[in-house]
Amino acid sequence: MEILEQIKIFANKYKSQIAILSVIVVIAVFVIHQNSDFQGSVAIEQQQIAEEAVSDNVINSSYFVEITGYVNNPGVYELSKDLLVIELIQLAGGLHPEADMKFVHKDVKLSAVSEPGYKLFVPAKTQTSSTNSTTSATAVSINTASMQELQTLSGVGPSTAQKIIDSRPYKTLEDLLNVSGIGNATFEKLKSQISL
Repeated sequence: MEILEQIKIFANKYKSQIAILSVIVVIAVFVIHQNSDFQGSVAIEQQQIAEEAVSDNVINSSYFVEITGYVNNPGVYELSKDLLVIELIQLAGGLHPEADMKFVHKDVKLSAVSEPGYKLFVPAKTQTSSTNSTTSATAVSINTASMQELQTLSGVGPSTAQKIIDSRPYKTLEDLLNVSGIGNATFEKLKSQISL
């Protein structure tokens, strides 16, 4: 009991100091607890800011492509994901009936992936610059025909066909007159059978 007596004497003697110390301990515990809550809320807020930045980055990762010419809905399109060129054409409503399918199949990489700033122009079907508007749909292209195809033209044999091939490319049908062996009379016969 002697220890309890000494504690009572000590408590009575230092009563005000013990009260102040108790208040300081309570305040310290409160501040530490509040600070841990504050740090937790700061961590949560930082996580929310990071998530918003990531979602903003996803939103801002869109890009633009331009599809013009003979498609049903030409224009500038905003894409949020990569598309194949054939998908871009579908996005633009598909090809117009007057679109040059030879060009599309020969010069457009339909399986390529679009990139920011990609531009696709689809031209109309090519029309001959001939004065004869009744040119056959099966006209032989003087720029792309094989030697065998050129020999199907009236008055064109292997030698002339080779000269036509060697003189490519042609910008007008009349450029064919520059090929040796093709004069005005031959050209007039060929004019309705050829195209560029």
